[in-house]
Formats: sequence, C-alpha cells, structure tokens
Amino acid sequence: MILDLHSHSIASDDGRAKVENYCQWIERRKIPLDGFVLTEHRQFDDQSDYRALEDRFGLLILKASEVETEYGHVLVFGVNADLRAAFADDDPAWLEAVWPTYHSVLTTACERLSG
Repeated sequence: MILDLHSHSIASDDGRAKVENYCQWIERRKIPLDGFVLTEHRQFDDQSDYRALEDRFGLLILKASEVETEYGHVLVFGVNADLRAAFADDDPAWLEAVWPTYHSVLTTACERLSG
C-alpha cells in the first residue's frame, strides 16, 4: 500500500484544495497512490466523514495532525481523545506519549524500504 503521509486540505492555512479535489487530481494524473493522510495544521478533524469519497475514488483517506513543537513540525498519527486533551492543555507530555510509537513506525518503514 502506498500512501501520501503528509497532505493538507483547505482546512490548513497553506492548503489549496478541498479533499475531493485532491482525489480528483490523483485520479486524473493516474498517480499510483492507494490513499493519503490529511495532516491538518494544529487541528484534528474528527467530524468529517470521507467514506463516500473513498468509495467513489477507490482511495483510503486517513486523518492525522501536524503540530508545531520546539523541535519543529511533527506529524501525529493515531490521534485519540487523551492526546487531544494533552495537546489542548499545552502539555508537552503528548510528544513523549507519541514518540515511542512514531519512532517504531518510522524505523520499521525505513527497514522495509532499505530491505
């Protein structure tokens, strides 16, 4: 499965396309992606339902968040209520909570790509 792990819609301040437009672009250009992850800036969209677009375009559409930290921008996958609560309180513990999983996924992906 090939996913674009870092994309933005118009919900982000630097996004230029609606999610449907991104799907259309992938289809029109015949880009060999199985889906993409919306990593909107400083937010997590738990309201939008993209299942109709997934079915229409045959793509997997996942949601994550791109947050700003003292370490730079970090993509956060697997966002849940506890993580959002920690982030909302400006508690730096969220990065410590996410890093072991994020590091593990990143390491596994690098090993597969080099293997």
